[in-house]
Parts: sequence; structure tokens; C-alpha cells
Amino acid sequence: MARYQQSIASNGTQGFFDAMQQDHAAFITDSFRVTDRLTLSGGLRWEGQLNPQPTNPNPKYPVLTGYIPHDLKMWQPRIGLAYNVGGRGRTVIRASAGLFTARTPGYLMQRVFTDNGLNTLVLDTTTDSSLLNLLKVPNAFTGLPAGIRTPINSIYSFDPTFRNPRSGQASVAVEQQLDRATKITIGYTRNSTWNLQRRLDQNLYPPTVLPNGLPVFPTSDAAGNLIPASGFNAATGQPIFLNTAGQAVAARVTRPDPALGQINVNKSVAHSTYNGFSISLQRRMSRRLQAGVNYTYAFNRDDDTNERDFNRQPAVNPFNLTSDAAYAKNDIRHSGNLNFLYDLGRGFTVSSLLFARTGLPVKPVVGADTQNDGNTVNDRPVINGQIAARDAFRQPGFFDWDMRLLKSFRFGDTVRLDFSVEGFNSLAPPTRISSEMEKPPLARRAPRPTPSPASPSPTTAR
Repeated sequence: MARYQQSIASNGTQGFFDAMQQDHAAFITDSFRVTDRLTLSGGLRWEGQLNPQPTNPNPKYPVLTGYIPHDLKMWQPRIGLAYNVGGRGRTVIRASAGLFTARTPGYLMQRVFTDNGLNTLVLDTTTDSSLLNLLKVPNAFTGLPAGIRTPINSIYSFDPTFRNPRSGQASVAVEQQLDRATKITIGYTRNSTWNLQRRLDQNLYPPTVLPNGLPVFPTSDAAGNLIPASGFNAATGQPIFLNTAGQAVAARVTRPDPALGQINVNKSVAHSTYNGFSISLQRRMSRRLQAGVNYTYAFNRDDDTNERDFNRQPAVNPFNLTSDAAYAKNDIRHSGNLNFLYDLGRGFTVSSLLFARTGLPVKPVVGADTQNDGNTVNDRPVINGQIAARDAFRQPGFFDWDMRLLKSFRFGDTVRLDFSVEGFNSLAPPTRISSEMEKPPLARRAPRPTPSPASPSPTTAR
């Protein structure tokens, strides 16, 4: 075992979280026909989220541990139109735009209650390796073993200005009837989301950004003087610290508040953008057979894809968040599917779906604290003399073929019973692993980021 970690109760309250969030909403919507060809719809939705407040804040840090902000200003206007070109129903233009918000889940707030510098102690073999001699797998420790050193406690909190995510979405599509049995739809969707949640450690001094792009946080000497990084050892993958006399100084995490470890603050500062172009062709081949083809070409960028992570702080540099701007982890450049349904008669139908997409981005990490910030989940490798981009590699593409045979039994005009046999990933072909290197973030100007409608909206999942 390389490392063991465990949280234990220090005052009997850790692990117990009993609180309630209140969600309130009201909306109004209407549609009306402007002309025989043009229909407009619109609406306004309001939502408010009342959050629980910590019952046992840390008296040394009352601002950090004593308040979780509410969000009562989630106003969401929407508008849409449908225009029948020529009035014959063969060509229809549809457009819509609106603001959408998402709630912040309670599990992010739980840690403000239970991890406030009072309620927990952390056992970590990185701090005291003698834990391994006392550990009896699979049994966990029920209390703090005598003589064991524990890491300095960390704090989880919310920024007082925290707000729920807001997403602005606009789309336009043109539907064209080619003949009585065939319809084609071409569309474009733009989604820009801001106020996305990300957690940042704010108990750090500003780092030195080395020529290879790696941000390294300062260490300190025996007298407590801050010593910035002066170089990088490519052989060991570790930064180099030298004092004014040119002597090497050991790396140690040095914090503005030495009485605390990480001060992890949930902030609503991340951003994402999505642009997607789609085409869909649907055709009834005969009375019994219908088929469809769909294809999407899209770009999805953001500067944080943590999916409201419960535990990790993935930002490589909390003082320069643009260095994390890259393709989102759910970025899919090409995706498409082919589907058909055939009526065999006597209540039997057979259907099939073939789906394929290109690979998702992969974030490379080294699993060691090369930045001297007490965090091992944000350290990216140095490749070809530059820190790797957050999305430096791509997973293999994905192909799937699903089949279904269905039998329907009707009982009168209103009751139907269906039995089906289904097969998923029927061919399971081998996939060829490939990689795609992105330029390091410092070597290009990173555009603003986003989410894909094909996956949860950045406001709902990031």
C-alpha cells in the first residue's frame, strides 16, 4: 500500500449532516399566432434557493465556516418562434433563446458543516508513515491512535458572493420537407454558461511560473523566509529551491495561515461555451420501414470540468484560472447515429441503433506534488519542455450497435402490454487507441470555455 487516508470524528459530529435546502419557483408562459405563418412563444421563470446555515461554525474562522449564501435572483426569460415559410408547411424555421439556471447540490454544503477545522481529524500516511504498522485491513481506525501525527486541518467554505450557474442558450433550425416521406433538419446551438462552481485553495502564496509553464509555490527556510522556485529538475520532475547563498532548500508547503491546511472556497467563477452544428435526415422507406440519420459537429470548452467535485481542487494555478482553459472533458468533436424501425406484423417490431463518436479529452496528471501546494490531483506533467495542457490526450473513439425485438399485445383500445428482447453493444469491436496532443496553455491564447447539449448542460453538471 502506497498511501492510506481516513477521516475520523474529533468531537462526535463528523459524518452527520441533517439539513434542508428550499427551492421555490414561479413561471408564466404564453404563445400566440402573429400571422398564419408566424407563431411566437415567451415566458419568464423565477427560482430561488434557500440554503442551510452551519450550526457549529469554527469561532476562529466565523466568516469562512458560518455562512452559505442563498440565491434568490434566478430570473430566466425565454422566447421562441416558428415560421412557416410559404405557408405550405414544407419549410419551417424555428429559433429560441433564453436564460437557464441550475441549483447547487447539498453535498457541496455538507463539507462546510463537517469539515470546518473542528469536526474532523485526518489520518494520512504521508504525514505519519507509522500508520501502516497499525493498520489491519479491511478494518478502519475507530479513533486516533496514540502518538500518531495528523495533518493540519483544512476548511471548506463558500464565497459570500457565490451564485448558482447561469446558462444563456440560443438555437436555430431549419426543417425542410423533401417529399412526402423525407424530412431534413439543419440546426445550430450556442450555449454559454457562467457562475459555474469551482473550488480553490486560498491558503497559498502566489507561485513562480517557471519557463516550462509550471506554477510552483514557494517554500521557506528555517527562519521562515519565503524562497521562490528557481528551476526545475527534469530528471526527478521536482522544482528546485535555492536560497540567497545558492544552497538548496527542501520543498515544504508554506501557507499564509500556518494554523490551517487548505482553505477550500467554493466560488462561482468558472465558465464554459458550447457550439454545435447538427443535421438530421428522417425517411419513411415504406409502410413498415422508417429510418433516420443524425450527425453533430461540436466544440465544447471550459476552464474547469470538475462536475461539482466533492473532494478535489483541480486548478493548476488559483491565481491564474485562464491557464486551465481547454476542451471540456465531455467535448465530442464528431458524433452520429443511424437508426431504423421495421414493423414485422402481428405486433412484432425490430429496431436498431448504430452510434459512433470521437474520443473524449483526457487530463494527464503525475500523481505527485510537483508544485509544492499540498495538492496531488492538479499536477500535470512537463512534456517536451512545457507543461501539458489540461486536455493533452484523447481517449479512443466509441462505437455501439444496439438491437431490439418487441412484441405488443393489445387489450381493447387503451391497454397494451409489451415484451422486448434487447442487445447492447452487439459487435463490441476492438478500438484503436490514439492520442492527440494539444499545445501547452501558455503557448496559445485560450478561448472562453462550455458544455454540450448532448450531455448535461454546464448549468446542470459541468
